[in-house]
Amino acid sequence: MITIMVIHVFGQDLSVSIAPTRTQYSNKQDVEVILNYRNQGSKKVLIYKWYFPDQQLFHPLFEITRDGKRVAYIGPVVKRRTPIAEDMVSLESGKSISTRVQLSSVYNMTETGNYAIRFNLWNEFISFIHGYGYDVYV
Repeated sequence: MITIMVIHVFGQDLSVSIAPTRTQYSNKQDVEVILNYRNQGSKKVLIYKWYFPDQQLFHPLFEITRDGKRVAYIGPVVKRRTPIAEDMVSLESGKSISTRVQLSSVYNMTETGNYAIRFNLWNEFISFIHGYGYDVYV
């Protein structure tokens, strides 16, 4: 069984939530979640594209535990160049954007148990637009 835990919120501007695509999974089913970003602020928010994985993860964006014990990330870790403007997704004020993420292909979720999933987003991967430029909060 999968239990979704912890909605990570950055202040009052950006909220990130995760939701399972099913309420229960067998150990032979792919475990997928919907990752949703919502801009609750009054200004545009920029988020790096790699935080919008299209099914496949290339970085351990989640912290997963099974019955209280950490589950290992076994997927690839991609080294990225210094980001440029084209590497960012714009999220306008009041808007949301979602993506479906497959977890069981990159986390060892083969054992039966109660899983808790926490999304980890670091502040340095978000920019809040102010005037003509943007500030990156680290």
